[in-house]
Amino acid sequence: MNAPSRAERRALSDALSGAVRGPAAGIQAALHWSAHTEALLLRVGAELERWGPLLPALPFDERERLERECKHLRGLHRQLSSLRVHHSRQLLSAAPGSSVWRDWLGLILDPPDAAPSCERAAQLQALEQRYQRSGP
Repeated sequence: MNAPSRAERRALSDALSGAVRGPAAGIQAALHWSAHTEALLLRVGAELERWGPLLPALPFDERERLERECKHLRGLHRQLSSLRVHHSRQLLSAAPGSSVWRDWLGLILDPPDAAPSCERAAQLQALEQRYQRSGP
């Protein structure tokens, strides 16, 4: 297994930095951001776990640089995780008056601070598509 390339590390950092800005206004944008964030948190977490065992085998300079970049990515990951919880709670409170949307969101986002999961990302994506088809 090879150490991650600079391009891989930069892509993850850019994706996390972009997501930390939060969703645009509107329920559909919030649903899209939530689904995207779930998937992104899972991907970055898996990459950071994969890279950890590779560090000791790297030359000192490269290892130090990668450790700094991983620390930065972990910080963005924590920040995005906190933001995801905050926006999940906001999304639940801002759901359209229709009890059906609020009920679905409640089932998917309960509890809002649960660890990211593939299932939750897929459910949010499906709900976003359903919302898009039906209109507000």
